[in-house]
Amino acid sequence: MIHSSALNQLFNEARTYNEWSDKPVDERMVRDLYDLVKWGPTSANSSPARSLRVARAQINFAAQNT
Repeated sequence: MIHSSALNQLFNEARTYNEWSDKPVDERMVRDLYDLVKWGPTSANSSPARSLRVARAQINFAAQNT
């Protein structure tokens, strides 16, 4: 059985963020998130989630070369 504090966090406290933060994300956190998401249930086991990680240095490089 799922603990009541976990249920509360999932269904009462969880929020969807709709803006970007300028704070860097630790590489380990990105890998941990990917490891968690890849095991989630998907429709017909098709794994439809797609992600793209772009580092700030890459963004700056791309902006300078346009």
